[in-house]
This record gives sequence, structure tokens and C-alpha cells, in this order.
Amino acid sequence: MKTGATQQVTSQTFERKEAEVRSIPPRLRHLAVAVALFVLTVCVYSNSFRSGFSLDNGPLILQDPRVQAVTSENVSLIVSHSAWWVPPEKGLYRPFTTLTYLFNYAVLGNADQPAGYHYINLLIHFSNVLLCYALALTVLRKFWPSFFVAALWAVHPVLTESVANIIGRADLLAAFGVLAGLMAYIKSRESTGVRRIRWLIGVTAATAIGIFSKESAIAILGLILLYEIIWWKDRTQLRNLIYGLSAAAVPITAFLIQRSNVLARSSVPVFPYVDNPLLGTGFLTARLTALKVLAKYIWLL
Repeated sequence: MKTGATQQVTSQTFERKEAEVRSIPPRLRHLAVAVALFVLTVCVYSNSFRSGFSLDNGPLILQDPRVQAVTSENVSLIVSHSAWWVPPEKGLYRPFTTLTYLFNYAVLGNADQPAGYHYINLLIHFSNVLLCYALALTVLRKFWPSFFVAALWAVHPVLTESVANIIGRADLLAAFGVLAGLMAYIKSRESTGVRRIRWLIGVTAATAIGIFSKESAIAILGLILLYEIIWWKDRTQLRNLIYGLSAAAVPITAFLIQRSNVLARSSVPVFPYVDNPLLGTGFLTARLTALKVLAKYIWLL
């Protein structure tokens, strides 16, 4: 009885807090959230501005002549060549990410000064934090849980390498594509006519940014499907699902075709043992180890 009474009081307190927040004008409320999340994000990652071009940052930025000047030839080379300009070939195709390095190096004039690259990483991460807040608010329909989800995304250690390591930007951009694409898809379900078409175009655009930044953005297809499975109500949602998957599949198909063409013209990829120790093990050992590592990552998350 005591536990039940305590839960009831807690629930009433939570509802009262939610009601207090809802009494604040939406624009002011969202602005306050954005400011709070920005301060939190900066406090956590401000010390990353001092880190330099470690490990793969050198080959992918400082040693890549394509990002050192804004010319049509360099842009063409970025689109038609793999991500690794410096041998050996790695079998990666991430042109949008490389274009952002060109923006940093040549347009902003950051060149070999790492701070500017870190600022861009932080801004992309903060954009993802806001997208998390918007998604959580859309799904949960409650302020404080949504704020907590976004704050957790802002500071969770699993994202440290993506934010603090300059070339982790590929992960940040892929996450942006997935989060923005899912948000646009949810909005398309709630719209009709021209507005629905606009949101579906948003799904396509967001997915294009994500998939041409890093291959993992293909997860948008699974998330759209998972969303419908969880909130499935009737067969009319099947049409929404088809629209959403089709909108995301267009840029993904274009990426796979272009990636296949680019890598077919490239030399055979070389994967050093230090990049992937599983290459030095047997077939079964490698796959069982990969599953174990995956399980450990999920546990840490």
C-alpha cells in the first residue's frame, strides 16, 4: 500500500510539473530547452577543441589535396573517388563528409588548424541533440522525458569519438540523416496532399545527406519499419510505410550504384591488422568475436 501511494504521489507530482511547463508559450519553452542543451553540450565537449589531427585525420584531411582548394576539378574528384586519397585503398565512399572537410579547409580557411573542424563537429552534434528532443517530444508527448532523452544523447560517452575526433564527423552526419529522415517521415504520416509530398522530399534529402556521409545511415529503412511496427493500428498505415521506405530508398539506391562504380575503378582495398584484428583469425572465431563485441557495445549503451 505504501509503495502504491508513493507511486501515486510521484505520478501526481510529475503531472503537475508537466502542466506547469505546458503553461509556458511553446516558442519560449523550446528556446529555453535549446539554450540549456547547448550549454550542456559545450560544457562536455569544449575540451575537445584542443585535440589535433590524430590518427586517420592526417590522411583524410591534411594529406588530401582535394580539400585544399574549391575547384570544380576537386569537387569532381571527391564525387568520383573513394574517401581515401592516400594509398592504400580502404574501400570507403563518403563524398559528402569529404565535401565538409573542403568547406572547413578552403572556404573557412581552417587549413591545418583543428579548432575550426571541432566547432563544426560540435554544431552538427548539437543539431542531432535538438533532433532527438523533437523526436522524443513527438513520440512521448511529454516535456521532461523528452528533455532527458536529448540531454542523455548530448553527453552519452558512446558518442565521444564521433564528436571529439574530427573524422568522427561521418558518424555525426549519418546520425543527422537518420534522425532528420525519421522526423520527416513521422510528419509525413500526419500530413496530406502537398504537405505530405514536402515531408517525403525531406525524407529523401535527409537520407541523401546521411548515406553519402557514411554507409550506416542505411539504418533509416529499419527505423521507419520499426516505427510502424510499434505504432501499428490499421492497414492504412501500410501506404505510409511504402511512401516512407520509397522516399528513403531513392538516395540509398543512387548511393549504392555510385559507390559500386567508384570502388570498381579503385585498387583492391587493404585492411591492416591494426584496423581490424579479426582479419587475423579464423572464420568462426571472427564472427563470434564480432557478436560478442556487439553485445558488449549494446550493454555499455
